[in-house]
Amino acid sequence: MRAHMSGIGVLIDFHALPGGANCQDHSGTNSGRAELWSHAYPMDLAIKCLIYLTEEISCGSITGVIGLQLCNEAIFNAPGLYAWYDKALTAIAQVDPNIPIYISDAWDLPRTINYARTRNTLRHVNANPVIVDTHCYWCFSDTDKTKSPQEIIADVPGKLDPALNGVEGSVTDRGASQVTVGEYSCVMDGSSWHKANGAPRAEILKQFGQAQCHMFQQRTGGAFFWCAKMDWMPGGEWGFVEQTKSGAITAQPWLLLTKGGINTRVTHAMNIREQRRHDDICGHVKYWHDKSPQTRFEHQKYSGGWDTGFADAKAFFVWRTGFGGTIAVGKAVSADKIGNLEVWIKVRMVQAKMSGEKFAWEWEQGFRKGVGVFYEAVGF
Repeated sequence: MRAHMSGIGVLIDFHALPGGANCQDHSGTNSGRAELWSHAYPMDLAIKCLIYLTEEISCGSITGVIGLQLCNEAIFNAPGLYAWYDKALTAIAQVDPNIPIYISDAWDLPRTINYARTRNTLRHVNANPVIVDTHCYWCFSDTDKTKSPQEIIADVPGKLDPALNGVEGSVTDRGASQVTVGEYSCVMDGSSWHKANGAPRAEILKQFGQAQCHMFQQRTGGAFFWCAKMDWMPGGEWGFVEQTKSGAITAQPWLLLTKGGINTRVTHAMNIREQRRHDDICGHVKYWHDKSPQTRFEHQKYSGGWDTGFADAKAFFVWRTGFGGTIAVGKAVSADKIGNLEVWIKVRMVQAKMSGEKFAWEWEQGFRKGVGVFYEAVGF
């Protein structure tokens, strides 16, 4: 409730599972074994617990929830992982198909993205949106330990490319591919720091953190820093508060707008809306008429998608200006963007009854264009 009244959404992560999803003691057991995947009983018990959490979220007993995560850091190649995901998702959808569901990538992001895409198709009408949780660290693997801080920073922009390139951008054809980074930090191993060639540590950390922020803002639905701070110390390179103060972790620019700044930008967007809408629709119609003059398209779907995309982008942008909680501090209000855009598009297409429609792709293209026009108008 306190988080909700401050405009903060909460992702509930079923972190400690029966038997343990991995061999670490943060997975619910100190046995050193990931026994969740070894027996039917803990897997079934875990699903019962997830159903209970879904019921509590759905009835409003827990407020401000943005999603439910099935498990944290499943072991690589966990036996029966995707079959368990299928069973859990089916059970949860029978209770509430609207809650976004987050799944661990089990240290195999490309494979899990492909799994999620099969769940995020337009064929799945009464199904929960599925978002993949991956964790990005550059301090644990033997490969990263051989790299200098400068080499690690150069790696950051392409970190998610192998999993996401070629699968984003068309829910109609490929399903929704959506990733959230559930954990990251500014930590590098000591062996990497030994290769820094005397570069100032504070400046390297700032470059590292800002590179991660930029990449996550461009390629993901959001990112969670590990952790806020620690009881016995500010947190160092693991601490969000300390790294924010140092400038390594930076806020999105729209989070720094005042209410007046938001209103000014929205007014500009509305002033250009009709002309841009007209130009985009005419351009779309002309392109397809020239490309395939014998085809009878359904261009009204493009215009309908455009209208919905523009309106949705605006609704998210201004939401906090009318929020009734305690979020405002002085004149600072902050705007918002659509977070998990790919799965949001899938949800909106289902709501618009595009499932099974031959020209559903026109609606999707229109939606993406409408969102893009609004964001361009407000300076994103």
